[in-house]
Amino acid sequence: MLSEVPFFLPPWWLCLIQPLGLASAWLARVQVGSRRQAHFEWAFFVLLAAVGFTTLAAAVTCPDTCVMTGTTLALMLMAVIWDFDKGKKALRR
Repeated sequence: MLSEVPFFLPPWWLCLIQPLGLASAWLARVQVGSRRQAHFEWAFFVLLAAVGFTTLAAAVTCPDTCVMTGTTLALMLMAVIWDFDKGKKALRR
């Protein structure tokens, strides 16, 4: 039943969304504390939704690409959530 869905993910979309998603996660981390932090966070959330939608669409249409997009989604979340300074900034406040 799900394999009969006439939805197709173009290869250019898969090649475009993954580097953009990872770059937005990196930029959201690097820009913490700057004036542009809010802009990069919004870009991250938009691309997080796009990568999430792409992962769900790939799970329905072609499970091989679902692994790639799922990995990108997981890396995006880990990059933003991980505490790289081990709470040192919180202890200084």
